[in-house]
Amino acid sequence: METYTKKERNYYLLGLAGQNLLYGAVTSCLAYYLQFTILIPAAFVGVIVSVSRIFDAVKDPLMGAELSRSHKQFRNWLKIVPIPTGLLTVLCFTNGIWSNDSGGIKNALIVTAAFVCFLLWETVFTLGDIPLMGYPSLMTENETDRNKLLSLRPVGALASSISSLTVQPLA
Repeated sequence: METYTKKERNYYLLGLAGQNLLYGAVTSCLAYYLQFTILIPAAFVGVIVSVSRIFDAVKDPLMGAELSRSHKQFRNWLKIVPIPTGLLTVLCFTNGIWSNDSGGIKNALIVTAAFVCFLLWETVFTLGDIPLMGYPSLMTENETDRNKLLSLRPVGALASSISSLTVQPLA
């Protein structure tokens, strides 16, 4: 039975680490940024985060089912998705500043932009996350080797959480 080389394993784990760091940074820092940097009221930030979590719970299984039908194209997704993910990450953190002095239309546009950017980011991120989680099945048919790779995901998630918590107070 063929399995992955150490080099392939290391590249996969490097991609997994980068993915975990980006997800941890965006999801833990965005709410802070929206509320304390661009001054969107906490109620609106709560709605943005809550709706995005509900949307995430609905879209993930649907996108997972669709992407699993084309599992041979996982590599293509993994090559393409980082570009829009990077652009949307920047857009999530580029927004106008809420002002009680300005009209309601400007503030509504600020909240709408934050909401739309984050939902788009979540969607595009999922397009890269699902193939990344499914890729070990293409790297090896050996279940033990595949499980070894997948068992390292929580370690990367923990490292990204610690990194995000370390960076957030500095913002």
